[in-house]
Parts: sequence; structure tokens; C-alpha cells
Amino acid sequence: MEDMQPAQRVQLFDDLVQVEIGLWNEVDRRVRADAGISLAHTELLSVIAGRAGCRVRDISEALSLTVGGTSRIVDRLERDELVRRESNPEDRRSSSIVLTDHGAATHRRAQAAKSAAIDAALGDRLDPHRFAALADALRELRGEDRS
Repeated sequence: MEDMQPAQRVQLFDDLVQVEIGLWNEVDRRVRADAGISLAHTELLSVIAGRAGCRVRDISEALSLTVGGTSRIVDRLERDELVRRESNPEDRRSSSIVLTDHGAATHRRAQAAKSAAIDAALGDRLDPHRFAALADALRELRGEDRS
């Protein structure tokens, strides 16, 4: 990045944002049509599905959301019978969030729709080596370990 001019960095940022917004909107439309929930709710269900004993704080940390905002979304998902709160045997002050049977089925449909939409949106726009390089660069920018 040292060789990049400030205007080039701004353009890179703008390009990343535009690609992210466009991709999110395309995938969200497909998930809503096929599974009846938003992509944002799909992301929450994915965190819950992937973590035994999942708490609101776990979701907020995984998705970089506030605890209060996450709690309100979990309330909506609970109202829609996609999740339920259970007492947490390891910490009586918190609840574990689990998928209901309806939530698990909805999550499976949403994940299938998400995958299909991503394939349709990205398809063969870049060759596999460039996709791998882009994935590595994005992980590095997010501060993730590449191992």
C-alpha cells in the first residue's frame, strides 16, 4: 500500500464497498425469495448453528454488532419461532440460543439459497488463482490468521 497514492486507496475502498453492497443485495434478494428471511438473519442463524451454548454476546462478537442490537434481533427470531432461549448450565446469568426445528430447516434453505446466489453473482468472473489471492488478501485485511 506504500506505493499507492491516497487517491488510489480511496478508489480501492470505494470499489470494495460497491462490490460488497452489490453482492449483499443480490444474495439477500435470493435468500428472501427462497427461504423467507433476510441475509442478515441468515448470518445470525449461522453463528447460532455453529456454536453449542451460543449466547447473545457470542453472536455480537462474531458479527461485530452491539449486544443490545443483537439481543433485539434474537428477540425477533424467537418471536418468529426460529430460535429459542434455554438456560445456560455454565452461566446462570445468561441464556443459550438454539435453533428450533423450524429455524434449522429455514437455515438450511437460506444457506442453499446463499450459496446459489453467490455462485450466480461471482461465477467465473475471476479465475481460481485470482479468487484465492483475493480471499487471502481479504483475510489479511481482516486480521485473520491464514494458516
